[in-house]
Amino acid sequence: TRTIGPGDVTIALYYDDGEGGLLRQPAILQRDAGRGSLPEWIEARLMQAKKASAAPPPGLPPSAVTAASAPVDAAVAQAPGVLRVKVISAAGLLAGDANGFSDPYAKVHLGANPEVVRKTHVMKKTLDPEWGEQFDFHGTLAEMIAAPLEVVLSDQDKGGIAKTSLGQVSLPFGAEVVSGKAMEGALSTQGSVKLFASFAPLKLVLSSNMHVKKRGISGGRYIMHHCTLSYAEGFDGWTSYRLAYRDSHDVEHAATVIGMSDNAPMRYEFTIVTHENQGYSIRCGTNAEYTQWTDEIGRASCRERV
Repeated sequence: TRTIGPGDVTIALYYDDGEGGLLRQPAILQRDAGRGSLPEWIEARLMQAKKASAAPPPGLPPSAVTAASAPVDAAVAQAPGVLRVKVISAAGLLAGDANGFSDPYAKVHLGANPEVVRKTHVMKKTLDPEWGEQFDFHGTLAEMIAAPLEVVLSDQDKGGIAKTSLGQVSLPFGAEVVSGKAMEGALSTQGSVKLFASFAPLKLVLSSNMHVKKRGISGGRYIMHHCTLSYAEGFDGWTSYRLAYRDSHDVEHAATVIGMSDNAPMRYEFTIVTHENQGYSIRCGTNAEYTQWTDEIGRASCRERV
């Protein structure tokens, strides 16, 4: 504290940002020291500041505000898991169109795995898009944190045929994503983008040898594969199911499960609906196996809708 004038006191409040820095409260608090107890007034102001600093950024769950990350167990860092990335919004983008607006969309990929790219929907005529879309990336935590999260924004024009760059940004992250990490970065052109990321390890739920046919492929046929269904649950309650199998060339095929369709109990067949592609038709060997898988994927569908 420091004295400003007779009877007046100003307090500049600072708090730890959790990353080794100090952030200052935007307002300067002043009080006539001649009214009431000064210690009580200071204590009340400090409590207000503590509550204000604990509030999450707009668009994030209350649980998104966490203390500095605890060390992550080595087994967790090396175990397969899911990084869920929520593309929240962008602000102050370039105007890519003659009307003074843009039709922006975002593409996101992990620097450690640039082949897997996720894309948001296009938002029409805005410089401040709000997507609120989330995507799952798979791998070990150690692999994922080896390189930043890459975000590229573009303006879609002419029926989706052409595009104009609206900028890009690299967002580094570490093991703190286990308890959730809010990310915001300035784009290479102008404006900024906000994301939120959290990681959870996968746990094996089911494992069976089943016939699989990938949907959307002309002339596709059922081929026997060893399939696994795994489950991850994030720090704030989000869930993700992952179907995976390896082909005869030892190439892994995997996707995020969001539902089920085309159930045929008499033939022990059903289709797994996924985020990344048109899904997989599955043929089980027994009724017990069919029941086990459809019951579990039914639970996955219910959790996805929550």
